[in-house]
Amino acid sequence: MCAEDVLEERRLFPRLYISLPFEYQALLSDSGAILSDSAFLKDISLTGLHFLCETCPKLNPGDIADFTFKFRQSDVNPLIINEIRAKALVKRIEPPLEESPQFGVVVEFLSGPIFKHAGY
Repeated sequence: MCAEDVLEERRLFPRLYISLPFEYQALLSDSGAILSDSAFLKDISLTGLHFLCETCPKLNPGDIADFTFKFRQSDVNPLIINEIRAKALVKRIEPPLEESPQFGVVVEFLSGPIFKHAGY
């Protein structure tokens, strides 16, 4: 058994690795500030998500916010979710690396997530 197997067994829900562009908005619980930016989804599970930003996010580890993640609508498949809402904790901000010049943001869902389709 390797280290990856141990990590996988500890996960409550499977992780879906998918790259999708989206816009997010975060209403910070402590200050009431509203932050928004464009990003790319890296992976998601029912307990959180990991996304990448071109610029340094204004979020900080420990921030709690009401997040809205808005994905582009698809005419090809009307069942695709185009919005996710959740209260989440910013777990970490990852600095850019040589092989990936983007900032990584990991959030843990505290309540939700609620998945929405534009038609509902």
